[in-house]
Amino acid sequence: MKRILSWTALLFLTVSPLFSQQTQVSGNVWGLEPHCESCNDTIPLFGANVYWSNTYTGTLTDSAGRFSLMRPPDRFELVISYAGYTTDTIRVEAGQSQVTVYMEQPRTLESVTVTADLPANVDDRDHVINARALTEAGLQTAACCNLAESF
Repeated sequence: MKRILSWTALLFLTVSPLFSQQTQVSGNVWGLEPHCESCNDTIPLFGANVYWSNTYTGTLTDSAGRFSLMRPPDRFELVISYAGYTTDTIRVEAGQSQVTVYMEQPRTLESVTVTADLPANVDDRDHVINARALTEAGLQTAACCNLAESF
């Protein structure tokens, strides 16, 4: 009886790691440039978050947009997020070890209006101190340099 239990335990300890092995998944994360509708310019996204859905297993991309992380058992959904881009979730099949992701920037607003009211301790609340409407061209001008030089 002891011999049977010993063989069963040895078989279990030998076979169980084969079923729970983690595999490594590597890839690149690219951002599609929104400035040109007709061209397909891409840039590597440095510091993009790449993680397995519903886990704490993840990493960041390097300066070339590359990443590499271990896949936990029974995980197929890889989530990629980056500030200013739409978060993407992709399915990575069981035997797949290489992934390339192209992230798109969401549509931009044509204009933004920012208003400010007088402080609460001032009696005249009917007048706005300063209001300025920025168009898309104005926002692009503002993004070219620092705030003081953009106006």
